[in-house]
Amino acid sequence: MKAQIAQELQMKAEDLPFFAYLALHEFEALLFSDPKKLASVTGGTLDEQQYAKIIEDCGCCEAINDRPETAPSKHILRIAPHYKKTTDGIIAAKDIGLETMREKCPHFNDWLTRIENCGKKPK
Repeated sequence: MKAQIAQELQMKAEDLPFFAYLALHEFEALLFSDPKKLASVTGGTLDEQQYAKIIEDCGCCEAINDRPETAPSKHILRIAPHYKKTTDGIIAAKDIGLETMREKCPHFNDWLTRIENCGKKPK
């Protein structure tokens, strides 16, 4: 993608400050990085156990989703039908914090690290 954009702009790809983040799945995958804090927003201990089981079954937060009906938000909605992405999702994300999301979601962390290192001279 970066090479194609650079070509269109008649630039070298290495000179283009473009850092695409192609999320493996939707935003809610990041919320699974802390089942306890996600559950505190959606309903409590039983929710936490169910979220933890989903992560265990999938292997990691970023791997949750192998069909449209198993998207991270669909899992949350099955457990907590009252869940609202625009309010509950934001509250959960704030409570969980970027540090935990980065620790549990390596693909997401790698993208943020590339952005943080943009413009830094190699040592």
